[in-house]
Amino acid sequence: MAKKDMGEKLLADYNDVFADIVNAYFSITSRSIGRKIPEVKPENLRNTRPRSIYKAEGSIHEQERDIVKLWVSEGIVLCLVGLENQTEMDYDMVLRVFGYEGADYRKQLLKRKKERYFVITIVLYYGTDTRWTAPVDLFSRLNVPEGFREHVNNCKVNVLELAWLTDEEASYFKSDFRFVVDYLRQVRANKDYVPEESAVEHIDEMLKLMEIFTGDRRFEDAQKKLEKMREEGEEKIMIRSFLRDAEERGIAIGVEQGLEQGIAMGVEQGIEQGIAQEAARNKAEKERKREELMKFVRSFGMSPEQIKEFTVIYDGKN
Repeated sequence: MAKKDMGEKLLADYNDVFADIVNAYFSITSRSIGRKIPEVKPENLRNTRPRSIYKAEGSIHEQERDIVKLWVSEGIVLCLVGLENQTEMDYDMVLRVFGYEGADYRKQLLKRKKERYFVITIVLYYGTDTRWTAPVDLFSRLNVPEGFREHVNNCKVNVLELAWLTDEEASYFKSDFRFVVDYLRQVRANKDYVPEESAVEHIDEMLKLMEIFTGDRRFEDAQKKLEKMREEGEEKIMIRSFLRDAEERGIAIGVEQGLEQGIAMGVEQGIEQGIAQEAARNKAEKERKREELMKFVRSFGMSPEQIKEFTVIYDGKN
């Protein structure tokens, strides 16, 4: 998970991608409630420290969120938005989010400014095998009895199941993150990925993320091709053609490596067979010479005991 987290952060940390994810989430969720939420623009996002400090069992601990940014409007902080990446379900996710958001509110109390803002956390679920079935609110996780619920703050988790988005929901993503969504949806449905023919803005981060998701080393070769393309002054990169070329190059490299390995294995096996055949020939020649010598010895009329003693001496020397 740590490695995938790193790849996801590389892409989603760009303001245009971060804003696109947030806007798409609001578009998807607001359809059911019929309310339009203002669009967040990349230029209205400000980076902030994702770490917070808390004390537990007499010790100081540090917790780190995946990505957090301040949404600023006309110089005033509207809210803080956090993105949490989950490849697998976490049944304690609601407790983690409650802790993150509580720490964010606590930091506001420590500031001299009276500026206060709310906190939103969106959990991006990258799983393709199963849907998110972990608890999405505190009542579900802790099984709070009905009589107590009016006295307990019910924190909830906003989960976006990327691989299970409909065509309409997926169309809300306009940034490079749409390739991630498209990849997850295709893999879940078809166990394969055929990218659309579209330009990529953050190609380095896309390649890194796709390498992490697919485990395909060919994307590393694509990085080398990318460097060459940039040296030649090509800026607009079409993802389908780019990945197809990378795949064809990967196949060619695989064939070449296969031939080299086959030749190497053939040489090695040939050497082993040659050694074995030479040993067999030497053994046969030694047996032949021994038999001729025994015939010669027996021609002198030696007794069986003398022949046996001679044989032991001969075999010992050879």
